[in-house]
Amino acid sequence: MWLHISEQQPDPLYEQVKRQLREQIIYNTLPPDSALPSIRKLAKDLNISVITVKRAYQDLEQEEWIYTQAGRGTFVRGVPVGRDAKLAEWEERLENLINDGLHQGIASEEIINTVHALIQRRRSHHDRDSD
Repeated sequence: MWLHISEQQPDPLYEQVKRQLREQIIYNTLPPDSALPSIRKLAKDLNISVITVKRAYQDLEQEEWIYTQAGRGTFVRGVPVGRDAKLAEWEERLENLINDGLHQGIASEEIINTVHALIQRRRSHHDRDSD
């Protein structure tokens, strides 16, 4: 497991941990039932706060990406039940694009407007093709 956390990124550190763990679960780099590092070990390895890692793990557990067994540790559950793996993968790619845009100084509203315009363009193109 490899994570790259940066204070220069616009999103909080716990969100970076969550996003990268979800990506590794989606792409099966972290297959179901594989063990995750303890909160303390991951915090030490990434040189970040235990509280930061704990929040990421809690969120991922609440979203059903991971599970904890008392006395044994934290493990990968896999893509949450009811979530389409392709949709989850697409959401991760979109989230990365959004974060890249924010990091480059593009305003959230501009990102939203651009996505909306692209969807509208796609719809109008599709409508012309079906005539």
